[in-house]
Amino acid sequence: MTSEQVLAVAVLVLVFAGVVAAMARSWLRRESASTAVTTLAPAPADLGTPRTEAMEGTYVSTVDADDPLTRVPGHGLGRRSAAVVRVHDAGVVVEREGETDLFVPAADLVDAHRASGVAGKHVGGEGLVLLRWRLTTSEGTQPVDTGLRLRHPAHRSVLTDAVRALVADASPGTSPSTPTEES
Repeated sequence: MTSEQVLAVAVLVLVFAGVVAAMARSWLRRESASTAVTTLAPAPADLGTPRTEAMEGTYVSTVDADDPLTRVPGHGLGRRSAAVVRVHDAGVVVEREGETDLFVPAADLVDAHRASGVAGKHVGGEGLVLLRWRLTTSEGTQPVDTGLRLRHPAHRSVLTDAVRALVADASPGTSPSTPTEES
């Protein structure tokens, strides 16, 4: 290899490393800004009666419900991780490996439905469960969808039905909303 070729490769490696570093800094800045304007509810000490068993799977991401390709970066909500999901009377608990656990209070839940994908994962068919809920921001609330890919396909219906029942119980006299467009 000639010295010009070595120099060209070195320049390309440096440019690539610079681009990756800039992308990482941008994501971290965006995550920090989002964390500052969003609030996650802490899980109460008493979650009430369990409505489901523990269901293993993958937490895919939480996205803006109106723009399913836009991840919510704050609190690690935009990062994929292994997870265990449980539904209790108080809400849904998503224990995320390597990330802060996510608790969605029953009062914030809107619906659960199945979809083929969400930002960060496309599985086809209806392989994902999307939990639609209201995230508290400095400007009010924002509808978001949290994507979960459960290890056992039978658990998808269990989770969807349990969340819909919880929503119905939290707001008597109304039925869970059905999203007009699934991702």
